[in-house]
Amino acid sequence: MEFSLAGIIENKPSVYIVDFRGEGLSSRAVIRRGSIVALQKLTLTGVEIRFYQEDSTPIEELYVWCNNKRIHVKDKHIIPYTSARQSVRLVAIKDDFAELINVTVPAEEYKLNVSYVYHEENFLVGSKAKVILQARLFNLHSPITLKALKESRISVSIINHQNISSNFDVSPVEWDHRNEYVLEIPIQAYLKSIDIAVTGKVGTYEGKLTELNSNETIRFRDADERFVELFLRRDGEEYKIQLLGNNGEPKPAINLQVYISSSYYNNRMKKELTTN
Repeated sequence: MEFSLAGIIENKPSVYIVDFRGEGLSSRAVIRRGSIVALQKLTLTGVEIRFYQEDSTPIEELYVWCNNKRIHVKDKHIIPYTSARQSVRLVAIKDDFAELINVTVPAEEYKLNVSYVYHEENFLVGSKAKVILQARLFNLHSPITLKALKESRISVSIINHQNISSNFDVSPVEWDHRNEYVLEIPIQAYLKSIDIAVTGKVGTYEGKLTELNSNETIRFRDADERFVELFLRRDGEEYKIQLLGNNGEPKPAINLQVYISSSYYNNRMKKELTTN
């Protein structure tokens, strides 16, 4: 037996419960026509949700039940980030039709990326070397404005070969994604390393401040190490180790530690040598 329901089912999203009864028998059918489709996208402020009919027609206006609140939505609905991951259940209502929607809201995650641009040849004793800093701020891998970075500071620690440090700070630092920040560092003799730390704070959507940082260490070799190279040269039945400068001149009276390994020995041999 066939039943035609075309006369009672409206041409819009709806749910019908139909009972069939006859000759002592009863049967029930639930008929669902249409749906509300929710498209989700991560934005700077939270998860953005736009609603569509099943034929991809945008729903410009509806109501949403979220966290026990009835919200009038026009065009889009945004669930803000928090410090913890959320699983949110929404009920989208258009006219007399409702749809249950599950939304996963990731925890906000800020990251400060700073690029440090410099050349070792600019670090001349008695001068001020320039280090170019380019800062970028991200939330969940999406770039956000650097204006959100508050109380930004640059800390510089200059360490010499005796591990004695001299420090200075630059604050406050105003960042701009269109311009680079130029940091000037006074260069001393016998430098071992320069540590640069960039810090700042970002306000979360819960009203808290989270601290971000980026670090860079510039290491320097001794002058003799910077301008010499080691060479292994065969001379007849012997091998010679040569320590030469950039112009090929020999470097005398320099102590070397040489490790020799061979396929015929299990352990390496260590030799203390001095150039002549």
